[in-house]
Amino acid sequence: GENPAPTGHILEEHMTFLKEADPHEFELYNLREDIGETTNLAERESERAAAMVRRLTDLYHEVRSESPTWPAWEWPRYEAGRIRAGREKQ
Repeated sequence: GENPAPTGHILEEHMTFLKEADPHEFELYNLREDIGETTNLAERESERAAAMVRRLTDLYHEVRSESPTWPAWEWPRYEAGRIRAGREKQ
């Protein structure tokens, strides 16, 4: 599906996409030795990568199932501004 724009205007079809999307294209790096993430170890350490992908996917599904489904905004610019203003007061 189409990714939602980063403008805060979330449509009903975006919520469906967000609630059904799954992560893909995983990579594995040793950040102690490769801080620049230049060598993807996923193929070389396939068993370790697969175990990490399973765990990450399980956690992702858990968080996704607990996340709210937001209603479509009628006035996205106004409503997004109201949310930002509310955060500034805190």
